[in-house]
Amino acid sequence: MNLTPDAADRLFRIRSILFPAAAGLVFGGLVAVYLMETRGYGIGAALGVAVTVAAIGAGLGAVSFFVIGKASHGLVTALTSAGSSPPRASTSFEESLIAAGRYREAGAALASRLEANPTDHDLRLTLADLAATHLADAATAEAKYREVLIGAATPDQVFRASNGLIDLYRRQGERGRLMAELARFADRYRNTRAGAAAKRELGELKASATEDPPGS
Repeated sequence: MNLTPDAADRLFRIRSILFPAAAGLVFGGLVAVYLMETRGYGIGAALGVAVTVAAIGAGLGAVSFFVIGKASHGLVTALTSAGSSPPRASTSFEESLIAAGRYREAGAALASRLEANPTDHDLRLTLADLAATHLADAATAEAKYREVLIGAATPDQVFRASNGLIDLYRRQGERGRLMAELARFADRYRNTRAGAAAKRELGELKASATEDPPGS
C-alpha cells in the first residue's frame, strides 16, 4: 500500500501512541486482576488502575514520538549540511525515512514528490542515490542520474550525477560503461584533481583490458 507523506506521518503518530497504550492496558489489566485477588479491590477500583496504566502508556508513546521527531530533524539537518538553516522542505520527510531505514517508503515518497516537481534535481539525485545504494535498482538510478546530466542542472548537481554514474557502474562491474563515463568525467573536469583521478583510473582499466586474455 502506497501512502502519501502526510498519511504515513499520521499512521506513524497513531501507532506510536496506540501500541504503548494497548500494552499499558494489558499490563494494567493484569495488575488489576492481581489487586482484586490479593488486596480485595473492587471491580471499579481495578478498572481505574487498568485505565490509568493505559493512559500512562499512551503518554509515554506521545513523548517517544516527540523525541524521535526532534532527533530525526537534527539528523536530517546534519545530513543535508544545513547548519543552523532548516532542512530542504522538498526532502526532509523522505530523508527522515531514509535515516530510519524505511527505504522503500522513502523511494515511493521521493518518486511521488518528483512527479509533482519534475525540475527539482536535488530531489532526483536523492532518489538516484537511494535506488543505487539501498534499493538495488540500478536502472532507476542510472535514469535519474542521466536526467540530471541532460537537464538544466547546476554545476554541483552535474558533478554529483557524474560521480553517481561512475560509482554505480563500478559497483555493477560494468567495465565498458565505467570507462566511457570516466572518459567523459576526465574531459569535463580536466585540469582538476577529480579529473586527474578519473583519467588515472581510466588508464588503469585500459591497461587491465589489454592484459586480460580474450574471452576471460
